[in-house]
Amino acid sequence: EAAASSDQRLTSLTELVNDFIREQRETNQEQRETNQRADQRLTSLETISRRMQGQIGRLLGEAAERRLQGHLDVVLSQRLNLRRAVTLKSINLGIDRVLADQLEEAQDNRIITPEQHLQIRLVDVILSAVDRETAAPVYIAAEVSLTLNRNDIARAAERAAILENATGVATKAAVVGGRIPPLQETQAAAAGVHIVLMEDLDIEEGETDRPS
Repeated sequence: EAAASSDQRLTSLTELVNDFIREQRETNQEQRETNQRADQRLTSLETISRRMQGQIGRLLGEAAERRLQGHLDVVLSQRLNLRRAVTLKSINLGIDRVLADQLEEAQDNRIITPEQHLQIRLVDVILSAVDRETAAPVYIAAEVSLTLNRNDIARAAERAAILENATGVATKAAVVGGRIPPLQETQAAAAGVHIVLMEDLDIEEGETDRPS
């Protein structure tokens, strides 16, 4: 009887342990499913957030582009010590026909590659001007972005170099944006890329005449 009672207690204990293990497994499974659902919700929220940020960025970008119209050539002339600035390409306008022909000829003569030709076509803004210090003709290749990053600066420097090589005209690189982190500001200075912030475009009425 003692042995039978001991076996019964052992069986009951084993069942209790097995029940505990089973419940723990079920709890763990439920927790994994809960975590999985939470991860899915988080991923969904991150996707929605990125889309919203993209939409907001586009709206702000469109607003920034409108502010640039009619002002950027004036501001760049002042900041880069230029005169007789003429816009050859802007965000909303195609490239000037004469410059386009120069680029086509440069590609035909293998001065630039087709890929480099495309890079010039993708420049946000191109100006033609005269350097006040040297009285020599100069081009300005400018990239526009709300928050300037290292890619914007690198692109501006690279595309300015390609434009200079294609045309034989000295070309200055510039970036225009709403803000620039200190690290990128240092990067731009090292690369010889001029910085213009959106706040520089807040020109009062009567100050928008082009420099002579």
